[in-house]
Amino acid sequence: MKGKNIFSISNIVLLSLIGAVFAFLPITSLGYVVCPPTECVKENTPPQIQLKGDNPLEITVGQTFVEPGYTATDAEDGDLTDQVVIVSNNVDTSVVGTYEIVYKVSDSGQPSDVVLSASAIRQVIVLEDMTPPIISKSINLVAKKIVCDSEADLPNWGAGGPDITSSSASEFLATHPNCKLESDWSFQWANSDTADPGSAFVGEAFGWNTFGPTNSNGVAETTVTVTDNTSFIWVREVLKEDYLTFSHPAINDSYSAEMYCHTDVMNYDNYDKVEGPFSSNYTYHCIAFNVSTAVTPSTNTPPTITLSGANPLNLTVGQTFVEPGYTATDAEDGDLTAST
Repeated sequence: MKGKNIFSISNIVLLSLIGAVFAFLPITSLGYVVCPPTECVKENTPPQIQLKGDNPLEITVGQTFVEPGYTATDAEDGDLTDQVVIVSNNVDTSVVGTYEIVYKVSDSGQPSDVVLSASAIRQVIVLEDMTPPIISKSINLVAKKIVCDSEADLPNWGAGGPDITSSSASEFLATHPNCKLESDWSFQWANSDTADPGSAFVGEAFGWNTFGPTNSNGVAETTVTVTDNTSFIWVREVLKEDYLTFSHPAINDSYSAEMYCHTDVMNYDNYDKVEGPFSSNYTYHCIAFNVSTAVTPSTNTPPTITLSGANPLNLTVGQTFVEPGYTATDAEDGDLTAST
């Protein structure tokens, strides 16, 4: 060093400048520089790594490890995140245990020309999966349709009635001669988070599973797969035109179309629960009651036959006669063409 004399005494450097003030500076591994007091610059400081997320980080065996991320900064060099390297990573998510990921970053060494580094360790703990397995099971769902002659014949159980079992329909019919099991009615079931389409909704609701229609004995059956986590399922009938709705404007004395399932014998709605816990292969029962609102003619009217084609129909001698056709209708019985 021209014009400078350096004398080393233990861990102190004596810097002698001709005509200058002496400076005593310690020599350390942190990069202190030897200079006159008026010319000294800041020492280099080490970078820092900040780990994002939990540390230690716990995951379940078999779960995919997702790096939570990190940042690296340095007082002299600024953002060094893209300079971070992972020097070791022994994480094995298929085996229960404790693992480590080691991160390292180095700065540029400025302003002291001494490169400094920093490291960080993330501990990853792979735990045994204690979640119980989800067990699926099949249950049987039986729905019956009863149609009565008038609202007065309906059970009126909306304020609470007996649980619905395999014998509920036959027991009701035994004391209600004006009611009968009805064929050609469909039902729907849905998971517990499915919305109610409404008590007056006619037809099949979107997002529901349709089963049926009822057979000649008024019975529709299906199999539903549930799990131990299934608290309940919803059941509704596929309401038809010309029948009481479940919020009929002419309800008298709380009578209305009625639907009941299992232990849910409350309310006059078309949105009933079959509640768990469920037993595998067990049969759960529902009954829907209704009354036709179609107007029956007060008197019988004669049927009408309508002939197709010309009448009279002219043919040439020797020509083959081809029946032009006909239709027959009746106000009470509808189309009678096949009976002609």
